[in-house]
Amino acid sequence: MQLELSLIGQKVRELREAKHYTQKQLGELIGVQAAQICKIEKGQNLTIANVSRIFRAMGMDVQLLIGKKQNQIWHKNLKNSKNQREKQPPN
Repeated sequence: MQLELSLIGQKVRELREAKHYTQKQLGELIGVQAAQICKIEKGQNLTIANVSRIFRAMGMDVQLLIGKKQNQIWHKNLKNSKNQREKQPPN
């Protein structure tokens, strides 16, 4: 499962605008320049840390980036991966 970076940036922008923040205000909340927020909204220079800080600063859950169905699939895959590791004999 791979999300388009531009879609993540778009979500960030939509959320920022819904909260009536300027890029400068959001940047100040998370400790980056407005220019960095602009790049993030364009899908550039995205890091998990920055996106996570943005969502937390605006009181949102980062899991909103992925749909409920995708989230369920991710958790199922994670659980299957853990189960497979537990079944392997120790070295």
